[in-house]
Amino acid sequence: MPSVLAIVSKAVFEEDHAGAKPGDVLPIDRYVSSMPVFKQVGKDDAVFLVTVRPGNALWLLAIIEAPKKKGKAWVGKKNTRPVAEIANAVDKLRFESGKGIGTAKGALGMALQTPRRLTADDVALLRSFGSGAEGTKP
Repeated sequence: MPSVLAIVSKAVFEEDHAGAKPGDVLPIDRYVSSMPVFKQVGKDDAVFLVTVRPGNALWLLAIIEAPKKKGKAWVGKKNTRPVAEIANAVDKLRFESGKGIGTAKGALGMALQTPRRLTADDVALLRSFGSGAEGTKP
């Protein structure tokens, strides 16, 4: 079953996590969504939360492990990963559809509005960021 990449809007990020920066650990354990893509998320999957920051920078905010539907939210284990800048991943992500992000300059947030199923390679790439693995290097 697939893990999912979902975006946290600029407004929500700034309201809930004002002042957060790469290296900080955000204790996020839920993501509110009714999108059908989440219905296939299983106990061994995760929800990878990203946001777009000024300059079209993509940040991996949190990884919610083993999420389950509770009311309107998908709730799982509290995130323990530090926020990581993941611009290096943008051109490498392919998603289950086989398509990458493909965005016009400055439109990264719009391109990621819809949550997407990740491939095993996408999951491995995203997990490498903030772990001390090679994904954290340019």
